[in-house]
Amino acid sequence: MNFIKSRLGMMMFLQYAVWGIWLPVLATYLQSPLVEGGLGFTSGQVGWIIGIAASAGAISAPFIAGQFADRYFSTEKFLHCF
Repeated sequence: MNFIKSRLGMMMFLQYAVWGIWLPVLATYLQSPLVEGGLGFTSGQVGWIIGIAASAGAISAPFIAGQFADRYFSTEKFLHCF
């Protein structure tokens, strides 16, 4: 049981670590001026872009992940793990 808890803990850490890694980089890229290689958006526009992208991803990801899991992984293998 302890092994499962540690695996789930690591999974949750990695899930939020990914957000913590790419979100500041994305915001910096969106706000940087065009001459510096960015896109030149204002802070308000960056907030809208990230908010809408996160919402759209949260809505569509379960459908995409579900199709992927159903197609490439057999349920029996995962049920026998637990």
